[in-house]
Amino acid sequence: IHPATIAVILFTTVIVLFNATYVSEHVINDRQPGATLAAGRWLVDHPSIHEANNPGPFASVAGASSYAFEHVADDDGTITVDFAHVMPVYLAVGGWINDLVPFVADDFFVLWTAPFLSAIGLLAFYALSSRLMRAWYAAAATAALAVNMIFMVMSRDVYHEMPAFVFMMAGLWLIVDARAFASIAVLDPAAYGEQRSKLWIPIRPSRWIVAGLCVGAVAMTGVDGLMILAPVALYAAFEWARSSDKAQVQLIDASR
Repeated sequence: IHPATIAVILFTTVIVLFNATYVSEHVINDRQPGATLAAGRWLVDHPSIHEANNPGPFASVAGASSYAFEHVADDDGTITVDFAHVMPVYLAVGGWINDLVPFVADDFFVLWTAPFLSAIGLLAFYALSSRLMRAWYAAAATAALAVNMIFMVMSRDVYHEMPAFVFMMAGLWLIVDARAFASIAVLDPAAYGEQRSKLWIPIRPSRWIVAGLCVGAVAMTGVDGLMILAPVALYAAFEWARSSDKAQVQLIDASR
């Protein structure tokens, strides 16, 4: 393991533990982070995202509702968050883990979901950066991202941008990794013997499939995730357009 990788892992652990001490509990349901946390807590004990419309002490008041920010009223009287449900589901998974560990406080792993996702995002960012630059430069870039105020805020609350960031960094890293592996395979045709005539076919398509699933999953985190997919589609079109000519050139070079 490269020393820079070890340094990134240690630094990520420290910064995540630091951010986890300031996680937002949202006593007041204020827009998306609060509504996301409420939905996640609801899913811990219920199989449906449709929450009970319980106005509490105002139940006797005609027309009273527990309708809050980022919720919509359903025809059956329940209320539902009006955004993608990926982050609430992740929070629910934290709650299920919480139920399995008896010696931790209530909602401990629910509240730690955001810092945990930020750690995965930082490691994925480093993995991508280290394929594009020297390891220590990638480590410095990761550290700069980790202490960025916007990233720290996202690490302490349940914004859907954090899982979107994780999926995007992981997807881009897998794309870069798949392209690098294919290039190595083309430049070493002897390892494939009689398969040299088929080297233009993407090597190990499973890598590309997993990369596509990660990048596509960004769209599940929020409606603005579709905006991120636009440049990825352009990149895919560019790669497709030049792949045939490039492969022919590499095959000619490999046959010498």
